[in-house]
Amino acid sequence: MQSPQGNPEATPREQLGLDLTERFADCGFTPDGLAENYGAEILGCIARGEPAPVELATEAGRPIDHLVRAAILHLPADLDSALGTKLTDRCAEAGLVSVTVTPSAANARQGEFICDIRPHTIGGVTRWVFSDPDPSMHIRELADDHVMGLGAASRLMLDVVPTTPVARVLDLGTGAGTLLLSQVGHARELWGTDISRRAVDFATLTLAGTGVRLAEGSWFEPVQSMTFDRIIANPPFVIAPPGAAKTYRQSTFALDGATRFVVNNVRDYLNEGATAHILGAWALGDGEAWEQHVASFVPAKGVCCWAIQRDEVSPAAYTAMFLRDEGIDPRSDKGKETTRAWLSFFAEEGLKRIGLGMIHLSALGVDQPSEVFTEEILTPIGPDAGAEVAEFFTRAQWLREQTPDSLLSATYLVRPTVAKEDVALPDTEQGSGWTRTALRLTRTDGFAYTHEIDDDLCSLLSGLHPQGLSLGEVCGLFALAHGLDEDELTRKAVPLVTVLIQHGMILPADLVSPQFLP
Repeated sequence: MQSPQGNPEATPREQLGLDLTERFADCGFTPDGLAENYGAEILGCIARGEPAPVELATEAGRPIDHLVRAAILHLPADLDSALGTKLTDRCAEAGLVSVTVTPSAANARQGEFICDIRPHTIGGVTRWVFSDPDPSMHIRELADDHVMGLGAASRLMLDVVPTTPVARVLDLGTGAGTLLLSQVGHARELWGTDISRRAVDFATLTLAGTGVRLAEGSWFEPVQSMTFDRIIANPPFVIAPPGAAKTYRQSTFALDGATRFVVNNVRDYLNEGATAHILGAWALGDGEAWEQHVASFVPAKGVCCWAIQRDEVSPAAYTAMFLRDEGIDPRSDKGKETTRAWLSFFAEEGLKRIGLGMIHLSALGVDQPSEVFTEEILTPIGPDAGAEVAEFFTRAQWLREQTPDSLLSATYLVRPTVAKEDVALPDTEQGSGWTRTALRLTRTDGFAYTHEIDDDLCSLLSGLHPQGLSLGEVCGLFALAHGLDEDELTRKAVPLVTVLIQHGMILPADLVSPQFLP
């Protein structure tokens, strides 16, 4: 880590971020250090927003105790002993620390971080996220220019955004800079834009030493002449009455206009073959299919779109969720008044449901007709999901180049992580034995896809081998051995195999990684 005089290219704020994080590491203010010093129970209290046990656990007066009290609990602490007087003074000059002096006290000078600082492990590396304090440790309502830290939405994006090496990445609406942390070391250039000066200031601290280039401005305006290999966006997509939500989560667009705007315009900033990964929400009327609604966001040409709905909620549930996010108790007078205003607005707009999810795009040729895949995935998403997203577009590109004949002439591998589930229940009619209720294939990794299948097709798939017979040859031999009509079997097999390729349950031999080969 560089000293203040040792990194002439760093701005004073960047250097402050570097010096702080160096000191944090020395004091054990890291994920491992917190676990070692306080244990799982206190870490759980921090995660759940239960400050009293954390206050009791940090009374020993060690440097790490002072940092937790000042940066997470936002209590006065002896920061001089934790950071040193000079670094504490630099933080105060930068507006990060509030210093009070009580001459009669044992530790006369006390400091409290005005910002929130949390250590996280991202991509196997310890990182510190600087942001505004949220309502987790103190009852508070968020300011209009609030800058969020690493919340649930950001955690989801960290899991699903690929980290394959690329040349240039953009985080559109970077906020505190959390999403770019997952891209450090995976791109030659990192760019972040945000309309909020406060957000850029926090991101400068969060991303100090990473070489990121941050620009203040609205949407794509700061990067008008540029194109990227990966764009990440957690835009202000909250659907609310005009001016009713905070700027970090609601734009000036009506209803789901922010999600529509990003999806419809992001292709202009993507190199061919590049990808975009967008969190969003969609406003749905009575009986309106979310798949068709989201498809209307997609430009007619130039992209392959994979839209995933993760949840669908009522206007009342949606309103309560975002009131709590803002620090407003729905039971309070203000909460009830705000709820009435939101629900009246939703009723006037004919909004019956709100969908929440993510939209992944891959850039095709600018004149190539767009493709749209939609699916609802409600299962938990694991930390390996970014690789699954990247592989989805590789499989989609392979399928795009095929015909029914080429599908039949190709060889395949059933993914080793696919399980066959033969489900049976007690036979209540006979009073003994078992009755099959389902035969299905399920991926035990990725997005845990599952497909019901019949005995014939299940047996047929078991004959696939990347260095063996083609799908068409397997169909022919299976039909001959079982007295089936080959053409009918082939007509059933081709669409099934296509779907299983889309979901990564069957891999074309052309795409099989060496570790999967026999």
